[in-house]
Amino acid sequence: MSQAMPLSPSAQQKQTRFATPNAVSFSRNQSQSQSPASNFSPIPSHRTASSSTFAPQFVKSEEFRRSEDRVSAIEGENDFSGKRYVWVKDPEKAFVRGWIVAELPQQRVVVQFDSGSQIELDLEDVDMVNPAKFDKADDMAELTHLNEASVIHNLQTRYQSDLIYTYSGLFLVAINPYCPLPIYGNDYVRMYKGQTREDSRPHIFAVADAAFRRLVEEGENQSILVTGESGAGKTENTKKVIQYLAAVATSDLDTPLANRSPAKQLSNLSQQILRANPILESFGNAQTVRNNNSSRFGKFIRIQFTRSGQIAGAFIDWYLLEKSRVVKVSQHERSYHVFYQMLAGADKRLRDSLLLSGLDIEDFAYLRGGNDTIGGVSDRDEWNHLIEAFHVMGFTEQEQNAIFRTIAAVLHIGNVAAKQESRATDQAMLTAEAKASLDRACRLLGVQTEPFIKGLLHPKVKAGREWVEKVQTAEQVRFALDALAKGIYEREFGDLVSRINKRLDRGGLTSDDNHFIGVLDIAGFEIFENNSFEQLCINYTNEKLQQFFNHYMFVLEQEEYAREQIEWQFIDFGKDLQPTIDLIELPNPIGIFSCLDEDSVMPKATDKSFTDKLHSLWEKKTPKYSAARPRQGFILTHYAAEVEYSTEGWLEKNKDPLNDNLTRLLAASKDDHVSNLFSDCVDESDELYSPRSRVKKGLFRTVAQRHKEQLTSLMRQLHSTQPHFVRCILPNHKKKAKQFNAPLVLDQLRCNGVLEGIRIARTGFPNRLNFAEFRSRYEVLCQNMPIGYLGGQEAAKMILERLKLDRSVFRVGITKVFFRAGVLADLEEQRDALIREIMARFQSVARGFMQRRIAYKQLYRTEATRVIQRNLNVYLDLQSNPWWRLFVRLRPLLGATRTASEVKKRDERIDQLHEKMKQDQLERQRVEEERRRAELNVHQIQQTLEAERALALDKEEIFKRLQLRENELSEKLAEAIVEQEELEDQLDAAVDSKRQGEEELVTRREQVIQAGQIITRLEAEKKDLQKQVEDLNDDLVHAERDTSKVDGLDQEVRSLRSQLGVKDRKIHELESNHSQADREKDTKLSTLEAEMRSLKSQLLQKDRRADELERKLESIQRSTNEEKERNTNSYESQIRSLNSQLGTKDRKLGDLEDLVVKKDQRVQDVEARLLAANKELTGLRSQVQDLEADNDDLQAQFDNLSSSKQHHETVLRQKDNEIASVWRQWQDSETQMHKLQTENKSLKQRHEDTARKHGDVEREMEELRQKRAQMDRDALEARKKLEGIMPFFNSHFGSNM
Repeated sequence: MSQAMPLSPSAQQKQTRFATPNAVSFSRNQSQSQSPASNFSPIPSHRTASSSTFAPQFVKSEEFRRSEDRVSAIEGENDFSGKRYVWVKDPEKAFVRGWIVAELPQQRVVVQFDSGSQIELDLEDVDMVNPAKFDKADDMAELTHLNEASVIHNLQTRYQSDLIYTYSGLFLVAINPYCPLPIYGNDYVRMYKGQTREDSRPHIFAVADAAFRRLVEEGENQSILVTGESGAGKTENTKKVIQYLAAVATSDLDTPLANRSPAKQLSNLSQQILRANPILESFGNAQTVRNNNSSRFGKFIRIQFTRSGQIAGAFIDWYLLEKSRVVKVSQHERSYHVFYQMLAGADKRLRDSLLLSGLDIEDFAYLRGGNDTIGGVSDRDEWNHLIEAFHVMGFTEQEQNAIFRTIAAVLHIGNVAAKQESRATDQAMLTAEAKASLDRACRLLGVQTEPFIKGLLHPKVKAGREWVEKVQTAEQVRFALDALAKGIYEREFGDLVSRINKRLDRGGLTSDDNHFIGVLDIAGFEIFENNSFEQLCINYTNEKLQQFFNHYMFVLEQEEYAREQIEWQFIDFGKDLQPTIDLIELPNPIGIFSCLDEDSVMPKATDKSFTDKLHSLWEKKTPKYSAARPRQGFILTHYAAEVEYSTEGWLEKNKDPLNDNLTRLLAASKDDHVSNLFSDCVDESDELYSPRSRVKKGLFRTVAQRHKEQLTSLMRQLHSTQPHFVRCILPNHKKKAKQFNAPLVLDQLRCNGVLEGIRIARTGFPNRLNFAEFRSRYEVLCQNMPIGYLGGQEAAKMILERLKLDRSVFRVGITKVFFRAGVLADLEEQRDALIREIMARFQSVARGFMQRRIAYKQLYRTEATRVIQRNLNVYLDLQSNPWWRLFVRLRPLLGATRTASEVKKRDERIDQLHEKMKQDQLERQRVEEERRRAELNVHQIQQTLEAERALALDKEEIFKRLQLRENELSEKLAEAIVEQEELEDQLDAAVDSKRQGEEELVTRREQVIQAGQIITRLEAEKKDLQKQVEDLNDDLVHAERDTSKVDGLDQEVRSLRSQLGVKDRKIHELESNHSQADREKDTKLSTLEAEMRSLKSQLLQKDRRADELERKLESIQRSTNEEKERNTNSYESQIRSLNSQLGTKDRKLGDLEDLVVKKDQRVQDVEARLLAANKELTGLRSQVQDLEADNDDLQAQFDNLSSSKQHHETVLRQKDNEIASVWRQWQDSETQMHKLQTENKSLKQRHEDTARKHGDVEREMEELRQKRAQMDRDALEARKKLEGIMPFFNSHFGSNM
């Protein structure tokens, strides 16, 4: 894999930043996080005692909502030591931390590591280390040094602290912990609900909540794009997103009705969305080397929401199912879970129906090459979960059996083996065991075995205008069977997803005002040793997604810069990826997919010719394409790296061919499910088993075409949403917790586009601080700042001017200051240097003070030694004087005369003390007895108090439940009132439309009356004309003789006949007007009937004030019936009058009689319609009566609810009184207990005083005894001395006395 673009700064910038900064002033703020460790090995030495749990430290802290971390002085090594730390690339650990010890000419430096070793490097080959302030940063986009080493180090330190989620600008980076973390419970759902990104730590719930809040608040579709390698945790994070959305959003279709059973209440839409996932995992997930539950397809789950945030439906799109896993399983892997679950969990009846009795995993060729089980996972339990999910989703037992029949048929197809018929021919034949397996597969698929074998071994192909049988080798038969098995499984998977979508679709009940949150779970960028057509499709998809992210990222940057009104030229980095995308998808000039589709329909095209064609089209014409040497393939330059693709087998993979003879058999299967799967392969014009070409019918669509169409549809949907990005990272290949493979993670960061996003961020102003934070942290770097209030923008500009920063590295907005990458690191280094200088001065002052204290103490000790020495010398001089020794011995004898009296007094004192001791002993016993009684009473009171507390808690719980019930009833009552008001409004609208119809009906009736009058007048004129004709006939009889008058009479007759024709036309016009009035009347009647039907459907939802609606409906019906009766009578009278008039007409006016007959027929039709309308009104009246009865039932239910509510209120008041009394009793008991405790304390104090006094008395008595004994000894010694010196006195002084 090639290296991505380096993210380290230029050498000149590094040389400037590595220079020692000048100290200016001291900062009041302190660092906020730990410094980088020496390398990327795990950090073992600074874990706290609570680190044994997997829960992150911020979960157990009360300071979770604080956005700042505190600096750990133990871990922080990049603090104030003055060392210039750098990152150096290492093949094993990716990067190792060291510090610069010397700068050499030609921009070279000497770097020393913790091990003591040193290395000489170019300045361009090292990356700078971020200050300690940025350690364990929640958002890596805020790092002042945006380089690969800093990103890896930040992710590792957080991962070792169980912080698996980290922001990287718009990305949320999620690292698989490979161990359960207690961070997905309901408490976390409540913790993140409604919280902004700034108020919470990185978490997948935070992303889901942000999408949900924006959907509800802004009414805009949202999308969450989850990508990553296999085993990185895409599926688990997708499930957590769906879990969170189902928890915070309630479906409006899930509201339990009064007549709904509890079982139906549990099968709601939210649970169906959650339970759809086990079905998709069973049919679309498999065990791989990296992941025990790897999704082998991509999916885009759209969850529909109403504007109020309630779930209204869901829909699942799927992409790129790995069909090859059905027929080929690598060692240490498994095929799709459903095969193993079915063989382990199906009961005997189902196994018999699937023809699996007595067969196990080792009996099927498609399964025996991989693992049989997954450690710690029970396929039988997973099967039970699958069946339970099918029931929750509403799949019938017949549908389940049909699905499992196709899955079992795939297994039996895998056991069909072909061999060469003879050495003389290549024709293949089936073994006896193969025929048995094929017979079982055909029985499950609902087709006959013989035509299937014939279509498999001797398929018919069209050569010109004739059909010929084709010879099939054993390899071709095996290929055809594998292709059929893959096709059956893919179509079954697609049909299964369609069935799930039908059950999750609530389109008939939702409105166009709904919006959705789409969750995209798709494989990330892949680079293997052998990259084929599947990798190109996946990498092409990720190229489009990365382009979408780049464009969206800088659209947000542009909006941020526009809001802050800073100078900035917009750059669309999505165009950087367009050449590679055009190279893959463009039809003109022909791209890779178009060239592949073109060669797929060419009969003589091969993979080699396709590769040569690509080389001739693109080699040396674009830097994104180059030929692969010596392998057959090409090299594409993607955003992540250059990838070498091998084109072997691409034409077959793109065509995805199926045997047409077999697909037509399956399309005509007796099994409806199987025939529906292959419905696109049926040909009604051909014979049942005659081969045909799918290309001619327009059904041939290559895999590349389908993938481009799906991706275009997906990108169209994503562009209509507000996206959120999640990148999942695999920490190691051993599936072990706490192991962080830095090179592996670095490769994934490149492939996932995280480093690409950081590269783009560096071109702008990635670091930004609001004015208050900027001023509080860096104001100390400026001298003589004004004292007093300064505006935030004014203060920031003043600080920036005094710091003398280049105008090109910062921008001052309205509320924030924006910096280029690395500028904040320079400011931090200046601040650290200032702190080092001030701390050095402070330490010097403190150390001087401490040394002076020590010196003063030594002087005091010297003076004290001299005083003691002088006193000791005086004492020794006195000890050598004999007179002093004599005085010392005689001094005790001077008070011998007072000894007896003192001894007597002491004896009396001793007796008094003995008496007092006895009294104290009795008092002590009494106090001890009282103390025991008090402790017993306290224990009883505590038991009573505990019982009262338990009772109070029970009553409080009952009170809470009653309050919740009252709130629910209040909400239902409010909803009923709102619905009743809506029905009243609709009823008023219906009454208004009815009144308008009646007015129009009156108008039409008047027009009919006028038409009748005109007809009557015309009839009178007609009679007059008939009379004139008779007179003229008489005149003609009399005038036969008079030939001169014949011509004049003929002219008069013709004029009269023309007048009759005019009258006839007038009658015809009146008839047409009358028919038009009839049609309009019929239209109004149909409108009224539609309104009555609408009123009927609305009355089904009414639950209050039904009596008023009933009275209004009855009045409307009475008025309608009366109007209908009046209209009917009027029309009948008109019909009778017309019939009487038409009976008197003359035969000579035949045309007028024909018109009258037609009018009679129309009037009869109108009468029939009126009778039908009367019958319909009678039916509506009976329905209204039924509705009245239902309404009475609803009113009774409402009355019951009201009475129950009043009863609950009474109970609540009683419980309140009880709680108040219990509370008073508890307070009284607390007061009594407090008093007892006070008395107990006083008694204990008295007891302690008495014991202390008793001890003092005993000590005094002991001292008196000792003094008395000493006095006795002194007196005895004095007597002995007196007896010794008495002879001397008697001999010397006795004669003088």
